[in-house]
Amino acid sequence: MNALSAKTVLRVHRVIRKALGDAERKGLIAGNPARLCDKPSTAQDDDERPAWIVEELRTFLVIAKKEDLFAMYRLVALTGMRRGELCGLQWVDIDLLPRPYELGKRWR
Repeated sequence: MNALSAKTVLRVHRVIRKALGDAERKGLIAGNPARLCDKPSTAQDDDERPAWIVEELRTFLVIAKKEDLFAMYRLVALTGMRRGELCGLQWVDIDLLPRPYELGKRWR
């Protein structure tokens, strides 16, 4: 069984606390028991996905060179773009003439 991430536990805690708070305000329950619970910590997530060192990234890019998504992997490695930024990227955002390649102003 996979454990839930600390951020997921925190989100669930917030939803339950809000729902019970609403019920308390409407007089459906006498008190909000979620207020008695300690807020979950998200500190443990910091160590879950450590950044790769240069050698690990280089090895990944060498292996990924054969993949269809290699250009995207390289773009992420060189720019640090996040998933949502990649999904919104359009050709008009990329200037292929300068070296190194530059992204449009909205991505800086």
